[in-house]
Amino acid sequence: MNTHIIHGSDIPETLVSAIEKHLAAEPGILKFTFHCVDDRHLAAGEGIPLQDLFDAGRRFREANSIPNKDFVFTLTEFPNAQNFYASLNPADTRTGFLHAGDWELFIECERELPIAFTIVNMLVGYHTSPYFHQMADFLHHRPIGCANDLCFNKREVIFKLRTGDVCSNCIQAMQRNKWSDLGIDHAIRILSTLSAEMRFNRYFQPVMEPSGIHIDMDNATIILPDYEFLEIPLQPVDLTFYLFYLRYAGEEGLYQIVFEQQWAQDALFMIYKKMRPLTTNDRELRATAKAFADMQVREQARARIKKIFTSILGPRLAKPYMIQGTRGKPTRTEIPLEKVRVVNYQEWEQLPERP
Repeated sequence: MNTHIIHGSDIPETLVSAIEKHLAAEPGILKFTFHCVDDRHLAAGEGIPLQDLFDAGRRFREANSIPNKDFVFTLTEFPNAQNFYASLNPADTRTGFLHAGDWELFIECERELPIAFTIVNMLVGYHTSPYFHQMADFLHHRPIGCANDLCFNKREVIFKLRTGDVCSNCIQAMQRNKWSDLGIDHAIRILSTLSAEMRFNRYFQPVMEPSGIHIDMDNATIILPDYEFLEIPLQPVDLTFYLFYLRYAGEEGLYQIVFEQQWAQDALFMIYKKMRPLTTNDRELRATAKAFADMQVREQARARIKKIFTSILGPRLAKPYMIQGTRGKPTRTEIPLEKVRVVNYQEWEQLPERP
């Protein structure tokens, strides 16, 4: 089953990417595809009539020969005339819309989470009752924390966002309507995961502060003093690569070409030599430093570093320590240099300056 989400230029690509990431976090049968379309009705500003939003989905379906069994949802930044946060089209319940804005007024989390939740929620609503005129008989007029609670605005929807649940009666209704157990299970897993993310954001994220980093160069060890002095055991070559980023990657990050420059080669060599004090062959050490000019070598080191941090800290606490960014674009770490303390290495301050 494919769900197509169309949007205009009002929706930032960064938001689209974040929503896609959350929808793909749980593997399964449901597929979601985003399309940026040039539709003047989606750029009309506030107060868009609901029919214009439904018609945008219909035009996209017709122009791209989208099968009738697939869903087409329109995502817009602008509020609609009824100020609904989402709705299926009464005339074609495989078409609908949802509003991307104003979530920050009602829930403390990144807005891609409730947006992704709503996309899947609309699928659950359809499969509970495919016919719009019958939906009122199935939706819960008194909220019980089920995805099918009848909600007219974002304030009312917070309860089901926080539970991420689907009640047994609604599951049975979806089964009667021939939605496969694969689809039901995948939808519930996505809703549950998104709900857990939103609950975590609500209660924990505002007080979460990454630990500083202490590097003991004599023992080639990373220590996190604010996390009960946990040790992160990296291999010397990976620790060399990681220290290079801690030392040189500020907010602007590092470009691929940096590793081919002489100052970078010298810095990597100096760090690695400290990591391998028993190796007297400088040619061998420089060869290792030079190898980081190869993107594949860097990506392998980056993957190993991520695996170690994540296995010890878990994905959320490990994230600030990861080397962020994509291939061919600036990459960096989120830990500021002032949180990094290097001990037993007087040469740390003598490393080459970045041009």
